[in-house]
Amino acid sequence: QQLSETKCLKVVCSLEKCSDGAFITSACRSDGNGGEGGGNSRDSYDHQEGLHLEKLRRALLAGILQINFEIRIDLCIPVPHTLCMPLVSPSNNLSSEALGTFIIVIFGVGSVNTAVTTGAQAGLWQVAVVWGFGVTIAILCTAEASGAHLNPAVTLAFLLVRQEASFGCRGRNASIKALLYVVAQMAGAIIGGVVNLALFGETIAAFERMNNIERGANGSERSAMVFGEYYPNPGFSGSPFKAGDVSTFQAMCIEAWGTCVLCFVIFMLTHPRNPVLGEKNRPMVPYFIGFTVASLISLYAPLTQAGWNPARDFGPRLVAAAAGWGRIAIPGPRGGFWVYIVGPLIGGPIGAFLADAFAFASLPEKAEVRSGRRGSEEKHRTERKILQGEDSGPNHQRIAMKPRVQHV
Repeated sequence: QQLSETKCLKVVCSLEKCSDGAFITSACRSDGNGGEGGGNSRDSYDHQEGLHLEKLRRALLAGILQINFEIRIDLCIPVPHTLCMPLVSPSNNLSSEALGTFIIVIFGVGSVNTAVTTGAQAGLWQVAVVWGFGVTIAILCTAEASGAHLNPAVTLAFLLVRQEASFGCRGRNASIKALLYVVAQMAGAIIGGVVNLALFGETIAAFERMNNIERGANGSERSAMVFGEYYPNPGFSGSPFKAGDVSTFQAMCIEAWGTCVLCFVIFMLTHPRNPVLGEKNRPMVPYFIGFTVASLISLYAPLTQAGWNPARDFGPRLVAAAAGWGRIAIPGPRGGFWVYIVGPLIGGPIGAFLADAFAFASLPEKAEVRSGRRGSEEKHRTERKILQGEDSGPNHQRIAMKPRVQHV
């Protein structure tokens, strides 16, 4: 009755952290003002020790009153998993995606620069190994902040297959967050391309001079390949390939296939039912993903240069177009720049779906989901019951709150 008479109630709740990491509401104080009648209709209601936040939420949901919560605490307090909660602040998510993609371009595309223009890398495998370690380092640097997608194809795969576990929400909010991830990845790739151009610009010019390559003319893809990708690999042209030996459709299928395998491995390694690695060996996941990238490059780089990542290709390709390669960069010799965008975007979600739909289907999911979800389904059901007022057991007094971290 007192709550229903109070038109506006301002509540400040103090929280206490328990030894197991849970948060409980230890005390609340309030200041209520009746909406009509001004100060004369003021109705204060002092909440006793132990008045819990979920009771006020139920009052809010029932439309009894409007509440403005002020919770002064530095830690992020999770809300029901059906609502959108960023892993950390959105700016950190996006800056981490940009940074990780930047690292991939610096290491991976940088290794192509040194191999093509100076011959420093002896053979394809050395380039592939540098690529793999570059991917591993990028994941290790950014996984805690954003989940380390670092690839629009991987972001699309998570959006379609593990939307809530990866983005913390569903529907339109998840789509917007995924789009922002892609924008950040593109920004990081472009910056990486600019840095590579600044560092290797003179060696690229020397390579063109030595091989009589006119930048922007037919045949200059031999130097443009240090930014974007071409099919067949210009570094292998003539031995054994000629320009038409790899068709545009075949190149797209190769890019789709390689990205399918990559995403299949990523989703298998991070699958909640995969018991192979165990909690102690989870930090090895970035290394296995990097090894997968290196292996795929060693297999398919002679055919398409093995992109698997639209941001890695299109970002530096834009830099090449602005640096004098023009139509050789975009749209490319056979107008095939889109191959490295469409192919991975098709293959990535397919590999992710195969991993989640068919792998470990007969095994029970662990109580604590290791792919970054908030816990077991039973825990989710308990929290929802408490917040909806359907549970009066001991869990009504305390809800264990754990931050959501997406490990790739």
